[in-house]
Amino acid sequence: MNIESYNLDSLRKIVRELQRENKELRELLKKENIPYAVPEAKG
Repeated sequence: MNIESYNLDSLRKIVRELQRENKELRELLKKENIPYAVPEAKG
């Protein structure tokens, strides 16, 4: 992905989509009792 080719709004949209996908995947892992690490937010 070439970040320079995206504007701020499109990057925000990508981040929101990735956050939603991560949430769904964590819910699936939890449902199946599969352990996973939750990384600390870096900012």
